[in-house]
Amino acid sequence: MESKSPSFQFYPSDYLDKKVMRMSYEAQGVYVRILCHMWNDSDDQCSIENDLKMIARILGVTRKKIEKIFKEILWDNDPIFISENGRLVSKRLRKEKEKQVLSREKRQNAASKRWKQSTCNADAKQCLSFSSSTSTTKKKEKEKEKKEKEKEKDALPKKDFKNQTKKNKRSTNVVPIETRRRIIDHLNGLLGTAYKSESRKTTELITARFNEGFTEEDFFTVHEKKFQEWRNTEFSTFLRPETLYGPKFESYLNQKTKQRIQW
Repeated sequence: MESKSPSFQFYPSDYLDKKVMRMSYEAQGVYVRILCHMWNDSDDQCSIENDLKMIARILGVTRKKIEKIFKEILWDNDPIFISENGRLVSKRLRKEKEKQVLSREKRQNAASKRWKQSTCNADAKQCLSFSSSTSTTKKKEKEKEKKEKEKEKDALPKKDFKNQTKKNKRSTNVVPIETRRRIIDHLNGLLGTAYKSESRKTTELITARFNEGFTEEDFFTVHEKKFQEWRNTEFSTFLRPETLYGPKFESYLNQKTKQRIQW
């Protein structure tokens, strides 16, 4: 059975949608609570049983109160939830769940690709150890490549050659500023800090992890896991981009979570 994600992203623009803003503050609070129960308690993480008596019980209010509030939530001709097979469904949560599933599949495919590549490299090295002729051929190819590079270096002025070398080293695509900003904003929101998404070191670290096949969702997961583990401990000083996005990023991502963050 597929494991359930412990969290979903909260987008202010979605919350400020007219369907939410038309509700009273009381109805808005009930709406958010229902979203949390949908995500936390249902198998599909986007629905709840369409039973007002049951909903009133889990929210701790009377049946009369929940009926009044639901008149605001299930607005005539423009409801914020849809009804399917006896359940109330949030289309926004369903979309978020589908996005997380795709992100997880992409991450798994990238990991599988890296594993296959490492296996192929190991097999190739083993074959080379038993084949002296192959080793000799490889040595000759390296020598030939070295000579060609030396010729290229001699053909270019020193200044141009250095510029070309620097250009090749910087050929890796930098993660867009919008993506970096969402990642750092999420970290700052948890820690109450003011790290900058434009700093050179942070940009290099985020770009390096994206080039390894990790996703924006992976950064959010690492933030939450390490915040839960290190907050109010002597390790809280390491809740920073330099540590979280470094070489141990993958191990942080895959470590087991002891308990959920209590908000």
